[in-house]
Amino acid sequence: MSQSKPRINHFGLPLFFALSALLLLQSCTNTEQNQVDQNFRKAVWMKYTHVANVKDFQYQSNGYSVSQGAFWAIFDICSLDVQGSSLASSGFNYNAERFYIEEGSTKYGPTAPGNINVSSVSMSSQNPRVLDAARGIFSLSPKFETFPKQFYPNLKYRIAVFVKENPTGYRGESMTLKYDGQPHVTAFVQNITPTHPEFREFYTRSSASIVGTCP
Repeated sequence: MSQSKPRINHFGLPLFFALSALLLLQSCTNTEQNQVDQNFRKAVWMKYTHVANVKDFQYQSNGYSVSQGAFWAIFDICSLDVQGSSLASSGFNYNAERFYIEEGSTKYGPTAPGNINVSSVSMSSQNPRVLDAARGIFSLSPKFETFPKQFYPNLKYRIAVFVKENPTGYRGESMTLKYDGQPHVTAFVQNITPTHPEFREFYTRSSASIVGTCP
């Protein structure tokens, strides 16, 4: 008596692979969704304007100037919204040194210092004397502060980011400001710089008296 051969279901293999791919995709999607949820639980929203680029100034009888196209980019943080549920007890530990500018693939900020001429003496842009002078002449806001979880619609905190060179292709437009708050904070930073014609003329001046442009 002959034995019957097992029947192979040719439709089962494609179905198996399709279901496997679907489960894998669902797993990846769930992972990405969890990451999004975690980011929103520690979310902080900021709006800013780029108000000036300054290449030289006088402070306490000393001249401060730059070379090779460098400048201080001055920004006003117009509003702050500490929304994340994980920040309810701790608040947002603001640190002005966490701001940086991103132009293409290049980042500018405290971790990328440049040289400043102070009355013919070369100093780092991170030299305490230079930082104190910039803080005084630009009327910079406190470097550190803790903000409880709430909305601050009229914050108007001023910061300065040193750009050690003229970025490739940069022609005076408002720059992209970012904030590195990880792992505790996910910062969403929005540029609301005015685009009217007077803006370009205003912020290419090297004037110590800089008027804010927050709404």
